Order: sequence, then structure tokens, then C-alpha cells
Amino acid sequence: MHDSATPFAAFKSRWQPAIEHALADLAAPSGAQERLAEAMRYSLLSQGKRIRPLLVLAAADTCGGNVERAIHAACALEMAHVSSLILDDLPAMDDDDTRRGKLANHKVYGEATAILASNALLARAFELLAEYSVGAVLCKELAAALGAAGMCGGQSDDIQGGVATFDDLMKMHAGKTGALIRASVRIGAILSDAEAQKIESLSQYGDAIGLAFQITDDLLDREVEKEKVTFPSLLGVEKSKEIAGQKTDEALRSLESFGPKAEVLRDLTHAILARHS
Repeated sequence: MHDSATPFAAFKSRWQPAIEHALADLAAPSGAQERLAEAMRYSLLSQGKRIRPLLVLAAADTCGGNVERAIHAACALEMAHVSSLILDDLPAMDDDDTRRGKLANHKVYGEATAILASNALLARAFELLAEYSVGAVLCKELAAALGAAGMCGGQSDDIQGGVATFDDLMKMHAGKTGALIRASVRIGAILSDAEAQKIESLSQYGDAIGLAFQITDDLLDREVEKEKVTFPSLLGVEKSKEIAGQKTDEALRSLESFGPKAEVLRDLTHAILARHS
């Protein structure tokens, strides 16, 4: 995704193995039904970018917190994300047969088990967040990100086909993609006992980087997303790139008050815009 000498690449190299190890260890609780646990692990442990858990840890680092202490919260955000992907792939939603280079969960385990695996991953996410002394606050953050004004609301806009304008598209992706990215940095900051102004600055960062991430996704996927309303299909490639750049600039401005402490998040911002996959 980015040169190995950069701050984000170094941070990722240090912490992603810890994330992967924790995900494998925490995927399903002790005593979980065997086939259901297998379905949970199938999707959770597949090859993913791990952007959301890395954002949790990078936000904690930016706010001077204990990065290792935030790993369970980082895993919770990835579980919530993967839970949504399992549902997205179902015939009633986006009807996709593959995910992350292999068969979608429901193509392997059936729709019923896929839905249960999604629900179980989400329950596990809240269970992990509840372990913290500020667990109630963290659970509220995740619930708000996932709910009718967040991810579920954005997905509802998408499947109902009411997205016709630039504002519609921005609103949809602020919920569908941006809400969980925003929650990731907020949760990392909250775990670091960050003051309210720092949490607000990171919220603005999350909003901006979430949209930059989605626009870049749309640009990369424009050949396979021809039937959907995307930023390139609505605005064209060059205008989409321009807006992604504007959102990147907004994200960088929101980090100014952190000074050099935010070098990992700054570098991640550039990496998202420059990525090719």
C-alpha cells in the first residue's frame, strides 16, 4: 500500500501482526457452536486491509495512549466491519458471490449460517468493547456508527435506489462507509483519555478520510461497478479525483493541532489517496 520507510508503513508493520494474532484468538468465544465459529473465522480471518483497526491504534498513538491496550477495541471494529460485509454479500443485499478473493460466506455456509455469523461477530464486538472501564461509552459509539443514522442508514439508501445527486451520494457514504471509520478514530481517542477538542478534531478527520477512502474505492472499481451510482459515474473521473483530494486536504487540516504526534495518520491519509487496490 505504501513505501516501507514511511511512518504508516512502519506502524502497520509493527502492529498489524498483533491485530491478526488477536483476531485469530478472539474470533469466537469459548463454547461457540462449531460450525458457526468456523463461519465467523472464515470471513474475519480472510485477507483484509485492516484499515479500521489500524485507525483505532493510530488514533490512540496520536493521542498519547497505550496502543497495545487498544488492540481488543481495534479487533471489535474489524468484527463490526466484517459483520457488515457478510450481510452486504447476501442475495437480498448486493448479491455478491465473492469477497476478499474467495467465496462469500453465504456461498460456503448458506444464508442462514451467514446471517448468524454476522450477528455473532457483532455481538462479539460489543463484548470486547464492554471489557474496558469506559465500555459503555465505547459501545454507544459503535452502536451509533452502525445504526439507522449510520451504516444501516447508508446501506438502506443504497438498496432503495434513491441516490441520484452528489448530496445523496455523500450522505449515503457518510453512513455506509464513513460512520465506522469515524468511530474507529473516536474510540482510539476515547481509550487514550483524549480531551473533547482532540476527539472532535479526530471526528472531522474520520469524516473526511472516510469519504476520500470511498471515492478512491469507486475509482479503483469503476469497471466492475457500472450498474451502481458511484462518484465516477455521477461526476466523472477527474472531478472525483478532485473531490478525493479536497477531502484529503480536509483530513490533513484536522490533524494540525496534533503536530508531529499525528505523523502516522497523516501518512495514512496520503496512502489512502495513492493506493492501487
